Amino acid sequence: MEIEISTPALLFPAISLLLLAYTNRFLTTGQLIRSISHQAREHGGQELSGQIENLKKRLELTKWMQFFGVVSMLMCTISMFALFLGFHNFGK
Repeated sequence: MEIEISTPALLFPAISLLLLAYTNRFLTTGQLIRSISHQAREHGGQELSGQIENLKKRLELTKWMQFFGVVSMLMCTISMFALFLGFHNFGK
């Protein structure tokens, strides 16, 4: 199978859009946690602490998604560079 240098380059717009979506999700979830935490302090709701813990787990997963998005961007760059230099097996 032959792979050209343009193949990994096509992934750059998709990865950047995914990172933008993950960042928006992270910010929205963080804002929701702050809002629920404020409500819990005002009204003393114990049932809200379970929701906050669940949202914190979601934030942790979103951080990992962002991390792997950055790793995939790095791997695309390395793949393009290897293909440019003629190391086709490494670039694949």
